[in-house]
Amino acid sequence: MFIVDLVCADGHLFEGWYDSRAAFDDVRADRGVTCPVCQGHDVEVRPSFRAVIGTRGEPLRAPAESATEMESLPEGPASPRSAMPLEVQRALSSFLKAVRAHSEDAGEQFAARALAMHKGDEEPAPIHGTSTPEEREQLRDKGVPFLALPIPEIDQN
Repeated sequence: MFIVDLVCADGHLFEGWYDSRAAFDDVRADRGVTCPVCQGHDVEVRPSFRAVIGTRGEPLRAPAESATEMESLPEGPASPRSAMPLEVQRALSSFLKAVRAHSEDAGEQFAARALAMHKGDEEPAPIHGTSTPEEREQLRDKGVPFLALPIPEIDQN
């Protein structure tokens, strides 16, 4: 699943969901991306939360076309989750609900399945799940695109 933030020539902001980046590019090239407010076809991609710098000063990776990962962050006074404003938690919670609704839960097999898809051993499909820090490092080393998302505190209660 490729999710992109868009803005039309009149400044209306909206979100688009596509099967892949290539599918989005094809639709956009055919002027098939339409603003839901003014019906304009002149749209630009806008930076979204995926372009925000992570808690360790590293840019967050863009979501994979075939894999999305969710992980639970540690709690405590200095943890990223406890410092997350409620508005951000709500937005992230809403996003996670959409991811879960449009992808398969691979559970603890996330890393193995994402790698199999990357290698072509398994048919690409949108998935989400969990992985260990070591598995995430292996995925990065092998060039497998994924995004680790914190599960907000409001989803834990």
